[in-house]
Amino acid sequence: MQDMAKLIHQLGHRHNAYQVFADFVEVSAIAFSNAVDKPQFDKREQRYFDIIKRYDKDELHQFPKLLGMLTNHLEGGFDDILGNLYHHLEIHNERSGQYFTPYPICQMMAKIQVNQGLQDI
Repeated sequence: MQDMAKLIHQLGHRHNAYQVFADFVEVSAIAFSNAVDKPQFDKREQRYFDIIKRYDKDELHQFPKLLGMLTNHLEGGFDDILGNLYHHLEIHNERSGQYFTPYPICQMMAKIQVNQGLQDI
C-alpha cells in the first residue's frame, strides 16, 4: 500500500490526494463497468472523460500503474486495501463524523448476514 500512497502523493503537486484517490477509484470502476454493462456505457464514458481531462498525459499514465499495484496487493489475499490506503493518506474527515468500520468487523457482519453465523469467526 505504501507504493500506492507514494504514487498518489507524486500526483499531489497539482491535485490533492483526496481528489486523486477518488478519481482513481471512479475511473477504475467505470472501466470495469463499461466492459460488461453496455446499456449504461455512454453515460459512464462521458463521466470518465470529464474526470480524466483534469490530468495531463504523464499523470494519466499513473492510473493504470495504481490499478496494477492494487491488483498485486489483492493477489496476496483479500484485504481492505483501498480503505487502508484512504486512512494512510489521511484523507478521511473525523471532524465531520467520518469513521470507518475496521475490516474484521465488516467481515463478521457480512458472515452474520449470509447466515453463516459466528462459528466461522
